Amino acid sequence: GTALDFKTLVPTITIQLGVSAIPALATAWAIKNKDDMRKTIETVLRIGMLIALPAGFGIAALATPILTVIYGRGNSSEAISIIAPILIAYGIFTPIIAISTPTTNMLQAVGRADIPMKTVAGAALVKILCNFFLVGIPKINIYGAVVGTIVFYLLIVSINMFCLLRISKVRVNWLSVFLKPFISAALCAITAFATHGIIIRIIPADTSASVLNSDTYGTIAGIAAGAVVYLISILLLKGIAKDDLTSLPKGEKIAGILEKYGLLG
Repeated sequence: GTALDFKTLVPTITIQLGVSAIPALATAWAIKNKDDMRKTIETVLRIGMLIALPAGFGIAALATPILTVIYGRGNSSEAISIIAPILIAYGIFTPIIAISTPTTNMLQAVGRADIPMKTVAGAALVKILCNFFLVGIPKINIYGAVVGTIVFYLLIVSINMFCLLRISKVRVNWLSVFLKPFISAALCAITAFATHGIIIRIIPADTSASVLNSDTYGTIAGIAAGAVVYLISILLLKGIAKDDLTSLPKGEKIAGILEKYGLLG
């Protein structure tokens, strides 16, 4: 239950992407404008990755420190050691979980609401089977439920995306949509992990129950450093497109500034 709180955090934000894309994609689909369909699909996927990849990888990199800061130390250490691997797994697969609902919404926009229903039904059956066979194995135990959940989302996203691209007949630029955000998110996670490690070695360990301790300082510093590295790297890699910003408040102004310095993809 503790890990699930973090699993649903990022998808709560990205769920709005698919909803907002329905009118634009439905209009492009109705007039058979493949260029607009491609732009809309890419924008939804790219923004989802821009948000979910750094957040998910950051959670995975700082799983134990985050849990320690939020839920305390001492008596909670044993529980944290059990929860941390689950949180790491959910963090790594957060991007897949985050775009599951947007892919469903986009299929609805092209008139195929039946596909997500079938996909969810099939994926749910696989999840139940995974739980049934894996949870009963003593060495796997509760982690079998995690495997089932991850497989559930992998099936939904992969089948939904295959069907969406086949129906719309568009080709997505995966370099722009996935690879650039992935590289930046990986650098973000490495920076966050390294920064936390350095801080807890510089600041003496505090065995008291105080919230203000080396773990807290290291976690906050790691998150901040990771965010800065992510922002710089994604701009240098030109991982943000102009269409990604125009829908945001003052997005045109921000896009104009970035375009002036050649930082838009």
